[in-house]
Amino acid sequence: MRTYAGIPEENATLENSKVMLVTVPYDGTSTWGKGADKGPELFLDASENMELYDIETGTEPYLGKGVWGDGLGKWAEECLHQRR
Repeated sequence: MRTYAGIPEENATLENSKVMLVTVPYDGTSTWGKGADKGPELFLDASENMELYDIETGTEPYLGKGVWGDGLGKWAEECLHQRR
């Protein structure tokens, strides 16, 4: 599973997350300059370049309530394909 900021999978479950990231690669409304469908993957790529340790608090905030980013993305993508 691909996680936000490359955090360990055990810290990226629905049960221990405050935020849900739904990655749907949709490019159906682009009329010029296609590429919006690459946004979710590139967002996850960029998130892996962040420093996860917070110097001010001396903690790694994702160890509390983190970001869940798997599961609904596939479901949402399937729904989009059914509408076409």
